[in-house]
Order: sequence, then C-alpha cells, then structure tokens
Amino acid sequence: MDRFASDNQALFFRLRSSRYQLFEATVRPPSGSVSNEGMHRLTRYLIVAWLTALATIAPISAQDPAAGAPPAEEIRLVVILVVDQLRGDVFHRFGPLLGADGLRRLSEGGIWYRNARFTHGHTVTGPGHATIGTGARPSGHGIASNSWYDRRTGASINCVEDAASPILGTAGETGNGSPANLTASTFSDEWILATGGRARAFSVSGKDRGAILPVGKTGKAFWYSTASGRLVSSTYYYKQLPAWVVEFNNRKPSDRYFKKSWERGTKDDDGIITGRDDRSFEKDIHLFGKSFPHLFGKDLQKPEGKFYEQVASSPFGDEVITDFALELLDKEELGRRGTMDILSVSLSSNDIVGHNFGPESVEAKEVTYHLDRQVARLLTKLDSSVGPGRCLVVLAADHGVGFSPEVVSDRGYEAKRVDNADILKKINRRLNFSIRYLDWSLGFSGPGYFFDPEALQFGGRPAAELEVAVAGVIQGFAGIEAVFTRTDILGGKLPDTELARKVRAAFHPTRSPDVYVVLKPFWLEGTSAASHGSPYDYDAHVPVIFFGAGLPAAEVTRSIDVTDIAPTMSAILRTSPPSSSVGAVLPEVMGAIRARAKTPPRRQGL
Repeated sequence: MDRFASDNQALFFRLRSSRYQLFEATVRPPSGSVSNEGMHRLTRYLIVAWLTALATIAPISAQDPAAGAPPAEEIRLVVILVVDQLRGDVFHRFGPLLGADGLRRLSEGGIWYRNARFTHGHTVTGPGHATIGTGARPSGHGIASNSWYDRRTGASINCVEDAASPILGTAGETGNGSPANLTASTFSDEWILATGGRARAFSVSGKDRGAILPVGKTGKAFWYSTASGRLVSSTYYYKQLPAWVVEFNNRKPSDRYFKKSWERGTKDDDGIITGRDDRSFEKDIHLFGKSFPHLFGKDLQKPEGKFYEQVASSPFGDEVITDFALELLDKEELGRRGTMDILSVSLSSNDIVGHNFGPESVEAKEVTYHLDRQVARLLTKLDSSVGPGRCLVVLAADHGVGFSPEVVSDRGYEAKRVDNADILKKINRRLNFSIRYLDWSLGFSGPGYFFDPEALQFGGRPAAELEVAVAGVIQGFAGIEAVFTRTDILGGKLPDTELARKVRAAFHPTRSPDVYVVLKPFWLEGTSAASHGSPYDYDAHVPVIFFGAGLPAAEVTRSIDVTDIAPTMSAILRTSPPSSSVGAVLPEVMGAIRARAKTPPRRQGL
C-alpha cells in the first residue's frame, strides 16, 4: 500500500469513528420555517451525503504533486480570517449590532462550532496564530509566548524576531521579522509543497506575529507599522516590496484620519450592555482619551508614531488592513490563476481596544460594530473576485479575553491585580539571603519567571532546588492558583489534572519559563484594563466557523479543539497534515465538502 493510500485509509477510520457526531449539528433553513416533512427530507439528504462521502475516499496519485487539488470548478481560494481577542460569545453579546452581510452572514450561513477552545494554558497572540496554522500546541510549534528570554544570552526575544530578516518599508522603518522561530509546518506550507510551488499563500495583519505565523515558511506576510502607518514586510519574503505595495503605501493609508475623531456609531438603547464610558481603569493611550469622541493626533503637528499607534488602537486600524487585503486580492489575482491560493487576514484592533478599555467597554462595542462592516467588505469582495461557491472562509480567534477585575469584583467575585515587580523583589531578597548575593532574575515573561542564565551557572545550587525556592515565594502571594517548576514539567511530575495538562501543552523546553505561574480566575497581572493568557474558558473559548464553498448552515455544540482547523484543511486539500499537528479532522466539514464534490452547489454567494 502506497503512502497516499495509507493516509486516506487512516483518514477514513478517523472519520468513521466520529460519524455519529455529525448528528449533533442543528441544520437551520436560511429563512422562515420548515415543515416536519421538509426537515426529515433535509436530514435524510445529509445522512446519504455523509455515507456517500465515507465510501468515496480514493487514493491520490503520488506522481503528481498537485493531484490533491480540487477540480477547477471547486474551491479556488481559502481565507483564514482571524480576529484578535474575539470572545466565543461575541454573536450573543453583540448580535443586534451585526448586519446581514458580515459576521452574521458567517454564523448563519456556515458550520459554526460554538464550543471551540484552545487547550494550551498560555492564551496569547503568537501561540494562538501558530496553533491555527499548524494544528499544534506551543509544545509542538515552538511559539511558547509572544516573547521569551533566551536561555543562553538572557536577551528578550520576540516570537517572530529574526536579525537576518530586516524590515522592508518605505519610510525608514526599523526592526525585523520572519517565521524562523516556528518549528512546525502549517497547512499552507504543506499545500504549497504538494503543488510544487504553484499555489501561493499571503497573510496580512495589524501585528507582525499575526501576519507571519499563520502561513508558515512558504507564505508572504505583510503587517502594519506603527512607526509609519504603512504596510511592511521583510527581506525573508522579498528583496524589495512589490510595486503595488509601494504604491499603496505612497497613498499614506493612515494619514486620512489625522485630526479626525473616532465617533460613536451605536446608541445606548440598542440592548447591548456595556460599562459607562470613561472608567478609572481604562487607558489614555498617547492622549487618545478615555471617552468618546477620541481625537486622532491631538497636540501633534503632523502624523507620527503616537498618531499611528492611535489608528491601530481604533477600528480604523482594521480598515487599513482590510483595504490592503482587498488590493492584495486584485493585484496578486488570488484564486484566479488555476491553482487554489490561501489568504490569511488577521484583524488586530479588537485586541488593542480590549486591552485599553476592556471587553465590556463602550469602545469594545463600537470596535465590534466596525469590525462587522470590515468583514462584510471582505466577503462582498470575495463574492465578486473569486466567484460563487469557490471560496472557503474560516473564521477563528487567537484567544479570548477576561472581563476587567474591577468589573468582576463589583459582581461579588474575588478578583484583583497582581504586581510582578513586587514578586520579583521578594524572590531576589529570598535567594540573596538564603543562598548568596547574585543578580538572580531576568524577570517575568509570558506565563512565568526566568532565572538569569549566569546565576544558574554560578549560583552553586542545582536548578531544581532554585526553582522550588522561587515557587515557594510566588505561592505566598494572593491570587496565585498554581505554580509549576520546569524540572517537574519536563520530568513528567505533574498532577493528573486538566490544568496541568494545559500547562504541559503550552510548555516548550527551551522557551518557556523556569517557574510557570497560573493566576486564580479573573485575577490579572499588570495595569491594562483587561487581558488574557490564562487557561480559563474566557480566554480559551473562541468562535470557529467554516463558511462558503457550498457548506450547509449548521450549529455544532460538541467541543472541538482549535488544533482541529489545520488538519481539516489538510484533509480538504488531500495533503499530509502539518508536521506537528495533533488535531482531528472535523467530520461535519469534510462530509459536506466531499458531498459537494459530487453535487453542484445550489447556493449563491461564497
């Protein structure tokens, strides 16, 4: 049996083992009501389609690297749409704000997995985007956090940092970026390899890590520069920016907002519950203000860094990214060249607004209202440029977010803020008094504490002993749920608990901390209005929707893992799963895709 036949046989048994899960989906008619007889006919159609799909998995020829490609009339473009910090309850909390052509179109027209979660313990942007693309957890894809300390040099490292790949811009931007730190392939990498490079993948985001990680090492990435308000890339991807990108940047896409205001687009009596505008813990970023209207460029004579930070901290950051994505679709002719392409779009403004004002703020409501309009623009463009039934859109988020501690404590929960600087002082004091006087600490990064590598080398005590000492200090502070040492995690000496399993899934042997810290629910480190990073549901629960390509409308209530997205995409493309993928193929999507291959789509739109 050849490798491709073996892969398909394995896929067959994985799908067969979960065949009954399909019936957990509630299929909704697009509008109006349906008779019992009509619903029975629809149910019988789905059952027949599912069984037919299982019976028709055929080996793929190993001689043609593009043999797994969908037929010409099939999917021509896959769009991964990631909304940074989008909570899993967004459709319920903000439903009345959503128009028919944006987020509601996705939730009502696609296969909506209502109980999708990350199962790693450190829920932040870098690991989340990497998991979506690779189907792996941080322990497998290597992106342990947004940043970490290098165990050899003690230097702080951005998760997409690469000194060999300086930024390509048009206004003297500095910095660098590439997927060099990603240790696993993505589903788009596997597709590009399988097609011999004929397929292409592009990615655009308001953040470098949101652009770079989803498409792995074979895609092209662009991201927003808060130094210039333009879109940049790096020498990892190009020797020089494409001419159309230079032209886009020459129009100074962010400068149109200078001296203008972010005004409210919604009303207080629309049924959406928010906190009052201008609360004590909200942040005034670069004189942007804590209440509406928010003025861009206040006290500035011309557009510069602070102003561009303000644009990113508003819905108009997403507007710039969407403008660029629409132009990319045209200039690169995505989905129109005879081979299926991949586009990842990560919208970041929701996350920045959530950190500055909180997910229950008036600003969070407003950014969701504007987000919905950008999603509608993108979907409308895909309809016209790629064509009905030829585009598959996957909506996901890199993490959720918890409510502000002050809001939660007002409702009777114990929730306060933790100051890592205070903990660090006590750690150094304890080690200096009990062992010897040294500069022991690099500090806290991501989910925990890092020793200075020279202190470990010359401290005169085993690392395991020092870790236990630090863990004891940390456990003495209020708000600490659990503390795990690096030695125990790597040695498999963890309790048999769900929390410990999430910690292990998040832990990378060289990039994770010496002492891993988990706060109690709703507690928060730092001064941001709100944040994320915990293993709890408010940070881990995110929406996942597969839409378009003739997929039926369905709500699936069983729990799935965000790691399931990538291997499902690989199954659709008939490629090998990403190299470190641990997810499972989603049968509701695969059944519908395979049934569609034998039945012309009846739907209009995507």
